[in-house]
Amino acid sequence: MKIIHNFPDTPIGGIKKGLTYPVITIGNFDGLHLGHQVIMQSVVKEAGIRGGTGIVVTFEPHPFSLLASDRPLKLLTSFDERMRLIEGLGIDMVICARFDEKFAHLSPYEFAANILHGEIGAKEIYVGEDFAFGYKRSGKIDDLKRFGREFGFKVDTIMPVILDGERVSSSRIRGLIGDGRVGESARLLGRYYSIEGLVVAGKNRGKDLGYPTANVRPPDEMIPKDGVYAAKVTIDATSMDGVTYIGNQPTFGINEKMVEVHIFNCDKNLYDKSIRITFIEHIRDDVTFENRDLLIGQIKDDIRRAKELLLFKG
Repeated sequence: MKIIHNFPDTPIGGIKKGLTYPVITIGNFDGLHLGHQVIMQSVVKEAGIRGGTGIVVTFEPHPFSLLASDRPLKLLTSFDERMRLIEGLGIDMVICARFDEKFAHLSPYEFAANILHGEIGAKEIYVGEDFAFGYKRSGKIDDLKRFGREFGFKVDTIMPVILDGERVSSSRIRGLIGDGRVGESARLLGRYYSIEGLVVAGKNRGKDLGYPTANVRPPDEMIPKDGVYAAKVTIDATSMDGVTYIGNQPTFGINEKMVEVHIFNCDKNLYDKSIRITFIEHIRDDVTFENRDLLIGQIKDDIRRAKELLLFKG
C-alpha cells in the first residue's frame, strides 16, 4: 500500500498522469471500527470491479488537535496501527492531508474542486451518512453530490452499522474503553482493543511479590480505565497470555499511571522492547489492599480468572 504524506504539498499526479479510476473515501477513521470497515470494503470492491485504485483520504494530524486544542482527544489507534489496519482491508493508497490552518479554511467547494477533482481526479466517493467537509464542516452530503455532478464524480452514501440499537462510532467505543468494557468494545471494533508501548525499567515490585511484570510506557493513545485485565501480549510476532494492571499502585502510595503486564511462563528480558497488549476482558477495578499478603492473594485470583477468560475468549 502506498502512503503519501504532506498532501497536497506532495503531489500524487492525478488521474491525467496515470492514477487509474480513483475510488475514494474520506475521513479520520480513528479505531477503524466496523462502520469504517464497511465503507472501505465498498471502496475496495468497486475499485476491483472498475480496475481502479482504492484510496483513503485521511488527515494528519487529527483535525481535533487544531480545532479543539483545549480539549485533547485520546485516539484509539496510532497512525502506524491505522495504516496497518487499512492495508489489511485491501486499500491501494492512503493520502494523508496535512491538516493545518490553510487546509482547515478550504470551503466545501474548494475542497471538492481543488482536492477531490483537481488533485485526485476522483471518480467515485464512498462516505458515511453523517459525512461533512470543508470549513467548519459546512459541506454536507447533498453539497458533495452537487459538486459531483459538476466535476464528474459519483457519491455513494453508506449506512451506519447498528449494534444493540446504536450506531457504531469512535466516540461510543471510547466510552466503552474508558469504562473498562473492553469485551464490549471488541464487538464494535471487530477485534480486541490493543495498545503498543516500550518496556521500561520499573521498581521490581511485581518480582518481589513473586509475579514479575513488564512495565510499559503508556502510549499517547487511549488506555482503558484503571484495573486488571485478561490480556494477550505480542512480542516479536509471538503471542502469549498474561494479565495487565493499569493504575497508580495505591497500595504502595504511588501517584503515577502505570501499565504493567505479567506474562505467563515468560522469563525473557524485555527491556527496551516494543510490545502490544491486547485487552480481552476486564477482571476488576484498581483497589487499595491493607497489606502485602492480601495483595498477593488477589494477584493469584486475578491470574486464575485471566486464564479462565483467555481459555474461552482468547
